[in-house]
Amino acid sequence: MKTQRIITPVFSILTMITTSTSLCAIIEIPADFSTIQEGINASVSGDTILVSPGSYWEETGVHINNKGLVLASLFLLTGDTTYIYSTIISSSSWNGSRAVQVNSFDTVRIIGFTITDDQEGGIYCYGNTEILNNRVINIHPDPFFTSQTGIGIYAFGNCLISDNEISGNTMTVLNGSDNYYVKGAGIFASGDMIIRRNHIHNNGCNIEGQNATLLGGGIYCEGSCLIANNIITDNYMQANSAFGLEFDTRGAGIYLLDSGIVLNNLIHGNHATADAIALSLYPNAESYGGGVFCNSGALIQNNTIASNSCWASAGTDDGVASAGAAGGGVYGGTLINNLIIGNSCGANAFGMEWYSCGTCGGGVITSGQVINNTIVNNSDGGCDPHGGGVQGGTLKNNIIFGNTPDNVNSSTATFCDIQGGYLGTGNINADPLFVAGTLGNYYLSQLGSGQNQQSPCVDAGDPGLVIAPDGTTRTDSYPDEGITDMGYHFRFTTFRLQLKAFLEGPFNGSVMSTTLNPVLPLSHPFNPALPYYGNPLPDWYFAGPGAVGAIPNPNIVDWVLVELRDAPTAATALKATMVAQMPGFILNNGNIVSLDGASNLQFSNVIANNLWVVIYHRNHESIMNANTIPYASGTFTYDYTTGVGQTYGGLAGHKEIVPGVWGMHSGDGDGNCDVLNADRDNVWDIQAGKTGYLPSDYNMNRQTNNVDKNDKWRPNLGTGSQVPN
Repeated sequence: MKTQRIITPVFSILTMITTSTSLCAIIEIPADFSTIQEGINASVSGDTILVSPGSYWEETGVHINNKGLVLASLFLLTGDTTYIYSTIISSSSWNGSRAVQVNSFDTVRIIGFTITDDQEGGIYCYGNTEILNNRVINIHPDPFFTSQTGIGIYAFGNCLISDNEISGNTMTVLNGSDNYYVKGAGIFASGDMIIRRNHIHNNGCNIEGQNATLLGGGIYCEGSCLIANNIITDNYMQANSAFGLEFDTRGAGIYLLDSGIVLNNLIHGNHATADAIALSLYPNAESYGGGVFCNSGALIQNNTIASNSCWASAGTDDGVASAGAAGGGVYGGTLINNLIIGNSCGANAFGMEWYSCGTCGGGVITSGQVINNTIVNNSDGGCDPHGGGVQGGTLKNNIIFGNTPDNVNSSTATFCDIQGGYLGTGNINADPLFVAGTLGNYYLSQLGSGQNQQSPCVDAGDPGLVIAPDGTTRTDSYPDEGITDMGYHFRFTTFRLQLKAFLEGPFNGSVMSTTLNPVLPLSHPFNPALPYYGNPLPDWYFAGPGAVGAIPNPNIVDWVLVELRDAPTAATALKATMVAQMPGFILNNGNIVSLDGASNLQFSNVIANNLWVVIYHRNHESIMNANTIPYASGTFTYDYTTGVGQTYGGLAGHKEIVPGVWGMHSGDGDGNCDVLNADRDNVWDIQAGKTGYLPSDYNMNRQTNNVDKNDKWRPNLGTGSQVPN
């Protein structure tokens, strides 16, 4: 069997006289081994297991233990999503394993598979794991196991779960007599987790048993969790029985045990139901948080939470019954800038001796802050209903309208528009005059954006409250300036980047040379054949589109790749926080422009935290902004060239190319964002004396010669990009 092993030198940048070498292989399945497990067994840390399309039935599942590997379909190299659908891993393991099982504190990446049809679960990961661009679908564990944790994905440790479809992972028990406990039908996550850009739908449990506790139909998370930019729909937790005693269902969409952050998600159509009926005993049914259940330390921000529900009922012919439901949309937490519409909760109970029953918070129940939300058309039904819109909490700058049977109960409210009126400073009772716009039906009518009426909620919020600068209540997407408007602020649909950077190689004292302009390729150079001069995968590898019919501007120096990351701080802006990449051109004055050669790059992404922008070039070390990027009128503007503190890593992250001007280090020929001996040995040595568009042409004058080696590569030897990985 053949294994093509690629030798990649790895050099310490702490000392230039100490070197070590690691071997990195691409092991192909089934060309090298017939099964995925055989390929894994033959691998060492750093290898890539590349799997061709096919159905791979691994009898006891796929196991990765104590190795840092990439396990991927051909989607990794092509970006073609058909490979995700056509590369299938399944098993029928009965030994406590799942279809894919990872135990490793060296990072393991699982990329581009359909994982399905396992008797115990989809993916189990313990340690450092990235689960990217997979379909984890239709996992149905045997009901013999009365306790289930993470039917689709079980993640423990430090994990990234991104860009997956997690669907149809369910457990059904009919006429059961046991006690059942389920946490996370779609995902169970425990530890330091990022769960982002997934479609999590139609996961859940339907349990008929004596007792059942069902938590988290879509996601159950304990520890530190960031749940961002997901679509979480139609998940369910349903417990019912004609002989049930204790039924508890919580968080059909999301269940957060500890403090966590829920940002920019669509949470829609999730349902929690508890129905306990007993002939002569004492049944109790509780159902909380149809959309989200969380504790008081959680932050719920910039979400649309709609059409979720929770329902509880209990009854007995001879005894005492109790039922309670609360938080059809959200139970608990701090809520900032959410759209909460059409959620409901309700409860009923009956008992021959006595019964208790209550329901509250059709939209929201919380003891925390509720700021700049629009909460409309939610309902609270059944016995003793109250707080159809909001139950409890400290309310500010909200619009609360059209909820039944009432809008607000037991809350402290200021600067809110509450239908029917509510005592508090700055509160009003007036039609908010909603109008439809690009992202929904709850913008505010404003003369400045072309409507013929001015909403009373415009400039009516708390004068002392500051919101994020990229929120708008206007249909023309103009920023909310001055006194904050009441209610939900939609995110901008697009934004522009005005960036400036210099490449050391072609810089000639004031601007950069355009000598390469006549030989620039018409398609971006960031998807070369692999391996790339000994590097299995360059840091800047990008398989997406980017081509022109002709180079549009004679002042263009070269192609660059711009990458957006979304994180609270620069230090936390790891590769895992990437939200978008786009190729562009860099001009001789340092401006980075779109493929028309003139205009700013434009993106359509929602930034939940802060924006961090990485600039990649094919033979210069990458850079990232060290400071938050100023924003005004739809444009983020940043200049990397003006000082040592402009680039993350400071002096180590870029260099002063002339007094007072800073630029990107030249000399990185193999795309690993470090300048090492390999950039001479594997790139410059084999191209010396050649001309054209070459990675070894470190001064970018169309010639590879000693000037590139001596003036560019050698002074930068041992430097490395400071962009967080």
